[in-house]
Amino acid sequence: MANFIRGELAVESNGQTYTLVLTTNALVELQDVLSTPEKRVTLTQVLGRVGQNDVEAFRAFVWAATRRHHPTLTLKDAGDLIDGAGGIAGFARQIEALAASMRPDPDDAATAGKTDDAGRPIDAQTTPSGIGRRSIANRARSA
Repeated sequence: MANFIRGELAVESNGQTYTLVLTTNALVELQDVLSTPEKRVTLTQVLGRVGQNDVEAFRAFVWAATRRHHPTLTLKDAGDLIDGAGGIAGFARQIEALAASMRPDPDDAATAGKTDDAGRPIDAQTTPSGIGRRSIANRARSA
């Protein structure tokens, strides 16, 4: 079973469930499979190609994401997995969820590396006391 908290995504294809996750090792293998001896590609370049609907990069991205839980799948198998999950358009929506899980929280990214006047790191914006936006919890006040 996929653990979304850990960046895993369950994908249904041809009646079977596949668990995808982009580990560090998977990302290295992804770069390796799309690089040539003359030119090493970066992760940013790979993700750009995926975003531009480069089918080769898309298939390699899916293949890399299967490496942890389905290490015997080949690149060709990854293509069949994509087809069985609704083709590139249908599968892309599911993959976007996986990619989004790897992006930093916008509030954290906005404050990364910033400090207050005392030189302490600035925390990302958080919700007020209580749980969630609609909480009516009151803070205890000293007398």
